[in-house]
Amino acid sequence: MSLPVLSQGRLRASRDAKISAAKQAEIAWRAAVMDAVEEVEVAQSNLTRYRQRASLLNKAAADYGHALSLAQENYRNGAITLLDLLETDRNTASARIAAASAANDAAQAWAQLKLATGAGAAATVEKAAEETAQEAG
Repeated sequence: MSLPVLSQGRLRASRDAKISAAKQAEIAWRAAVMDAVEEVEVAQSNLTRYRQRASLLNKAAADYGHALSLAQENYRNGAITLLDLLETDRNTASARIAAASAANDAAQAWAQLKLATGAGAAATVEKAAEETAQEAG
């Protein structure tokens, strides 16, 4: 036979241990939520920055394209040398490559935002299922 009066210390210690475990779980949960919020905020910031950069580089590429058209016309009229025309063409190509790279960066930032918000979870689960099926087959 056991009397609760005699086991109060053990009961109190058990209660304190459970309260401590609950507090630790809450702290871990809060940390995970804060990490997730930070990840989403960073992804949003990156997406905004990359989209702005892509927009500016697209405008620059369009301006270089216009400059190339003018250079081609000047070359046909004998106002500039072939070397000047080729230099303008090279600059235009570089600007277009930079714009394409910026568009790629923006697309990757968009994908990172989708993953951070959980929208990419289904794709991750589907990919894991496909890989498991391939390994089994």
